[in-house]
Amino acid sequence: MNFSTTRQLQRSLLARHSAPVVTCVLLAAAAACERQTPSPPTDVQQTAGAGPALEYVRSFDVEETDDVVNVTPNVGIDPRGGFLVADPSEAQIRRYSPDGKLLWFAGRQGQGPGEFTGVTSIVRLASGGIVAADRNGRLTFFDADARRVTRTVETKLRRVEDLEILDDSTLLMSGVDNTGHPGPRLHVWSIPGNAVERRFFAPFSHQTNRTAATAAGFVTASLRGDTIAATFGSSDTIYFFTRDGREAGRIPLASQHFRPAPKIGASRTITDPRERAEWVSRFDIVAGVHWLPDGTLVVMYQSIVAEQALGRRWHLLGLDRSGARRFEFHNVSPQVLGADPSSRTVLLVPPDAEAPNRWTVARLPH
Repeated sequence: MNFSTTRQLQRSLLARHSAPVVTCVLLAAAAACERQTPSPPTDVQQTAGAGPALEYVRSFDVEETDDVVNVTPNVGIDPRGGFLVADPSEAQIRRYSPDGKLLWFAGRQGQGPGEFTGVTSIVRLASGGIVAADRNGRLTFFDADARRVTRTVETKLRRVEDLEILDDSTLLMSGVDNTGHPGPRLHVWSIPGNAVERRFFAPFSHQTNRTAATAAGFVTASLRGDTIAATFGSSDTIYFFTRDGREAGRIPLASQHFRPAPKIGASRTITDPRERAEWVSRFDIVAGVHWLPDGTLVVMYQSIVAEQALGRRWHLLGLDRSGARRFEFHNVSPQVLGADPSSRTVLLVPPDAEAPNRWTVARLPH
């Protein structure tokens, strides 16, 4: 089922973190049809000796309507079942059932209550309420079905890309504060206090290639117990912190495929679009990290494909806490949408999908 296929194709070139990458390069670089046994991508590569293969479990179509089109879906798991989606291109949040049925949607472009300029993340609190983060730093709190806005909060952060729940009274937000790029990127936000309790993790200041660090200057984080794992888009390292922001070590990405950013940035401002695309395609970008129940860290990273209008190839790397590689899968999808650590699965867009309205569930090896 396709609504406005041409519009989808034009706009679905952007994936999670794609818009910040493209924009910043321009500025700074100068239940339907479910299949139980989908076929894996024909060019997926598994690192030699990495163990069992990635298991493709099922595929399903995601319901769309005249009002709901998946363009750049950022997908999370709803504790109540199914999926929560923040789509910055559509200024919209949604909930889907496990088989892709649209349960509700909310939001539109704007700056009023319940409106967004670029919603990037959505989470459900233990109390049942929904919290959505806008890239401009505003938090919008909804009731359980997003029918009513309960309050909005201006955090004074910007470039907010990720939102994690620490507990029902605190959120972990990634973003830029008033100190700018070199400042801390992780912020613990007190919900009852409406304020940042502490800030930490300043990876930008340690990057020698400032052009790449600006182009891929987003942070993602994942919590397991008392330990936060964090990544920075242009860094080939996973950083660990305690809940109170103290450093707890770091490990390199022990990948056989990951291409780190060059040590030196572009020597001049690049104005030609093709040349810009070729430049950013020379290195890979870390786009997410998730803890699995056994302590495995799953790192999602992407390669820019310059000749495909800044298309993406996504890869999965599994590491243990010491940094030893457990598995690595290369070219798994043109887009990785999210992960469900509890079931050891990731959500992918299959390579033959015209737009991100068909999803595939793939199980990671033990």
